[in-house]
Amino acid sequence: MRHLLLLCLSLLSTLVTAQDEAFPATWEGEWRGDLVVYQHGNEVQRIPMSLTILPLGSNGHYTWAIQYGRDESNLRPYRLIPADPEKGQFAIDEQNGIVLDGFFQRDTYFSLFSVSGSLLQTRVQRTQDTLLYEITAGPMEPLNTSGGRDSIPAVDSYAIPTLQRAILQRQK
Repeated sequence: MRHLLLLCLSLLSTLVTAQDEAFPATWEGEWRGDLVVYQHGNEVQRIPMSLTILPLGSNGHYTWAIQYGRDESNLRPYRLIPADPEKGQFAIDEQNGIVLDGFFQRDTYFSLFSVSGSLLQTRVQRTQDTLLYEITAGPMEPLNTSGGRDSIPAVDSYAIPTLQRAILQRQK
């Protein structure tokens, strides 16, 4: 029985590793849907969005081209670059001097960064032929600080007034 359990755990570990190694190859394609922008829980904007992920040669680089709306002037031709794929680390190169580190864990790509006093988290999760694309944003200044007495560390919490969310479908 113990050997069967070890075999099952070994197989599960192999499957998890194989899934992680499949990023970004299993994400290839053009993904489309509507991006909805919320402020304090209220929808304030809805626009078409696409994300195109395609290989760029044999160096492990991929396109990560985002387009908002239908106008080509809103195309952002980013690149996804492997940084340390064994650890799930990749980077989005905006090709303008900005490179955003990100991490792939299980079926989700995460990136956390700040710009102009705002803290943003990007989360892109794949389930079969769907990508859930979310960006949360808020001020870097803490909304509240608690703890900080005796052996309890001080903990800052932050407002998240903005959510951008799209459910993107792989195009056939």
